[in-house]
Parts: sequence; structure tokens; C-alpha cells
Amino acid sequence: MSNHNRNLRVSPEELHLTGQCALLAQEDLPLFVSVFTVARVDVNCEQHVLMVHNAEECRPDGTTKPAGWGLPGGGVRPDETPAEAAIREVLYESGLHVVNPNWERYEHNVLTPHPGGFNYKRCHLALREIADDEFVLESGMRQTLVHIFTADMPWEGQVAEMFNLRLALIPGEPLVLDLSPEMGESLGIREASEEPGKPQEINAVGLFPLADLIDSKVPPEGFYRSHLARMRRALEKYMATV
Repeated sequence: MSNHNRNLRVSPEELHLTGQCALLAQEDLPLFVSVFTVARVDVNCEQHVLMVHNAEECRPDGTTKPAGWGLPGGGVRPDETPAEAAIREVLYESGLHVVNPNWERYEHNVLTPHPGGFNYKRCHLALREIADDEFVLESGMRQTLVHIFTADMPWEGQVAEMFNLRLALIPGEPLVLDLSPEMGESLGIREASEEPGKPQEINAVGLFPLADLIDSKVPPEGFYRSHLARMRRALEKYMATV
């Protein structure tokens, strides 16, 4: 193959962003598309990252998602782009706004069911580049495509004012807002309120020093390890220039 042809080869990122990955075209392999956003803001001249605290959740497959701190995110609706979903999910889960989110990376996984959950196999190639005997469609299999964004947050709105008040009254304490369903509703945090048949999903919003989360060799207690790993990978190119 000539160098010219090699340079024209479509990258795995482009295959997934444009939906050309052959796995994405498998109609018998259900696809779930979601987003997560690393939203940043400066607090007292130190960069902080927005995290939301998820309540324990019983999944439809019978497994339980433990409570913990994670990046704001969720599913992409059929009528929106991943970037639009990133903006919406940050607003719904924190009451804060992000603008012009930057797409950083993706994660494409094929999930095979096993007792108590799923086995994950990461895909960074189109199916046509995988030998036929390496992929066998099994009952219950599904695939997830996760888009990771970074974004800066304009510091405005009711939630920002609540954080400013906490900074003024309790300096030096963790920047965490515990949310009752009533408080979530009053602040316009949709996922922190309760609706009939729909329990509260987010029960706290926090701002954490980026350096503490990036440099820690041991994951801070109560944080989802997978979300911290996504955050670090999304920020790799920025941290290299610091």
C-alpha cells in the first residue's frame, strides 16, 4: 500500500462519528449512545471540575448501580446531536450551563451478558477489519457508544450563586451542595427532583479541584473509577501543555 493511500485511510474516530463503523450498522446488535462532559470552572484561581452524586439505582437487568460521584451525562435522544445532549445533561443534572462543548474522544464497547452483568469488549475498529471468527453475535448482546466532551462553564445562575454563598460562609470546606428533592426543584435541577414513579437520581452537586482528581494515585473514595479514567483521558492533551 502506498503512503498516499495510507494517509487517506479513515480513522477509527471518523468511522464512529459518522456512523460508518460496521458494528454500528448491525441491526441485530442494539446500540445505546450516551455522553459525558468534563465541565470546568476556576474557583479562587484554581480549576475545578463539576461532579454530580448519583443515588443508588436498580437497573432493569437486575443489577444495582452503586451511589457515587461521577461526570454529568446520559443518553442521546434521537432528535439531538451528542453535543446538544452534553449541554442538556449538564443542565438537567446540575442546573449549570456549558457552552460550545468540545468533543474529545469516544468509547465503543460490545457487551456480552453474563450472570450479574456484562463482559465488555472495546471496539476501535470497523467490523470489516476484524476477522470473521473474532465476532459472533450472541443473544442479549448490545453495544454502547460513549462520546466524551470537555467544556467551560459560565459562572451564572442560581446554582452558581449557591456555590458563591457557600464559599463566603464556609471558606475552605468542600464545595458540595446537598440536594433534597424540594431544593432540586427550586433550583431547576430536573434529575434532583422527584416525580410520580421516578425517584431522585442526583442528590448532590460538587466542584472538586482538578489537580486532586488528576494527580491522585489512589482514586478518591466515593468516585466512580470509570468516570475518573474518562476525565483523565479527555484532558490528556491539555495537561501535557501545562
